[in-house]
Amino acid sequence: MMATCGGSSLSSRSASARSSPFRLARRSSSSTTPRTPSTPLPATESAPRLEGGCTLRAAIIESNQLPGADEILIPAGTYVLTTSGTPEDDALAGDLDVRDDVEIRGSGAASTVIDAAGAEAVITVFARSTDFGMPTEMFVVDLTLSGAEQDGLVHFVTTSGGRVDVRVSDCIIERNSSDGIFIVSQNEPALHVERTSIRDNGGYGIFIRAYTPFVVENSQIARNGAGIGIVPAGYGGESVVRQTVIEDNFGVGSPFRTLALRSRTRLYGATAQEPTRPRPRFR
Repeated sequence: MMATCGGSSLSSRSASARSSPFRLARRSSSSTTPRTPSTPLPATESAPRLEGGCTLRAAIIESNQLPGADEILIPAGTYVLTTSGTPEDDALAGDLDVRDDVEIRGSGAASTVIDAAGAEAVITVFARSTDFGMPTEMFVVDLTLSGAEQDGLVHFVTTSGGRVDVRVSDCIIERNSSDGIFIVSQNEPALHVERTSIRDNGGYGIFIRAYTPFVVENSQIARNGAGIGIVPAGYGGESVVRQTVIEDNFGVGSPFRTLALRSRTRLYGATAQEPTRPRPRFR
């Protein structure tokens, strides 16, 4: 049984889904009940479109509305978030708001770009509004996130209840006016960044103010306003930065140009260097 996203299929995840130009596939296929979006889906996003005329924004909205884990497979191209409007939290305008479990997978970071076109962020992920015991899980793979007026990837929660687990793999996060990744939470978010380049952002490469530790490995954090900023919001374990190059980041009113660490953080095979040349302009 299938629902549709502007004509493209939403089905059980399978090997054939990966060969399709675009597929919004169920990562959990235990149910055969048809699922239909409860609200109309916008179709105003700029080219390229996904299979069947579906937009990336429409796929995110449909994934939010249909309970269960989804996988959004995106062909190579530049996807510009052109839908503007009053800021809201349901992906109807501006940034792509994620509210349920999803894997957003491109066709390689060098060739698959989500351009925020000045929206406040590229992707913002929220904790689920019910079932606080289960975190919202988001995987971002093989994509470039750029062009945000503020941050590339955001998780911002200031109230109790709900958690978010985020994994970023094989991505490029660049040319956002503020931080590459920005996480502020009173709860227990989890962040794992691997094989990712976070570069040329106006603020920190990664800024975290939250309870729990994070992992960054086999990555690069370079030419940002600052490197990594960690301010613990309470208790927490030990964070790990492993086999990661942190270099040529520039101070933002603070002596901590490369690392601003106010929590237990251990470096394994990581290198951290101060800037050696003037900061390039990217806007």
